[in-house]
Amino acid sequence: MTSENGAPRERYERKRAERERRLERQLGSEFDALTVGDEDNLSYVDHWEHEYDVDSDQTDATIAETDHTMTLLEAVDDSGNRVTDGDGRYVYVFEHYSKSEGQHRFWHGDPKTTHMDSHLDVRNTNVELSDRDPRTSETLDGEYVSIGVEGTAGPVGFGISGATYVDNGQIGPGDYSPGDAGEYSVRFVGCSERDVTDIIGYSVLRSSVLIPDLESGTGLRWSTEVEAQTTNTGPC
Repeated sequence: MTSENGAPRERYERKRAERERRLERQLGSEFDALTVGDEDNLSYVDHWEHEYDVDSDQTDATIAETDHTMTLLEAVDDSGNRVTDGDGRYVYVFEHYSKSEGQHRFWHGDPKTTHMDSHLDVRNTNVELSDRDPRTSETLDGEYVSIGVEGTAGPVGFGISGATYVDNGQIGPGDYSPGDAGEYSVRFVGCSERDVTDIIGYSVLRSSVLIPDLESGTGLRWSTEVEAQTTNTGPC
């Protein structure tokens, strides 16, 4: 994950707008209460994308199309200037977002998403994983959940939140190792029959070096995983 392999900001803004419009259509008057996308004293830095298909083991047909985004934000003051915490470290937030969209084919039955994971691996001891959300796992069947982080960086408080719908499954942390060179993943496990299944989560990093300056291979690694099946290929 470097600035060289980041994606254009316009694509992130378009994808985010599509995501929020979908939530607003589904939630109606409850949308504003979830403070979706609220950002206090956080400024966009860069984002990375990953897209791929999930194919059936039996028919090789595509049963889900996936779209993943990891977005980097940094803490700033009210004038937009970068700030540091009491230890002189820069403060960053990563937004983990993954989406699986089931592809309906009459011969293989309805698609169901059974596993999603968005994993951040910090490979630099100058970077500390200091907070995250979701912090615990929740098993839900047809509920919206609001997810977010907040904290302080020098003279300012920062925060961001988002929301997702959990259909017949569990959303929560996967791997989690706080501290220097830590790791964190947002994970869904279950049996979602929705056309679109997504997860969202946040990780907070504090760094003695500017994250965009980290060298590839020694800084940050992002990976994703999606598993799906159909009514004709699995017990889900």
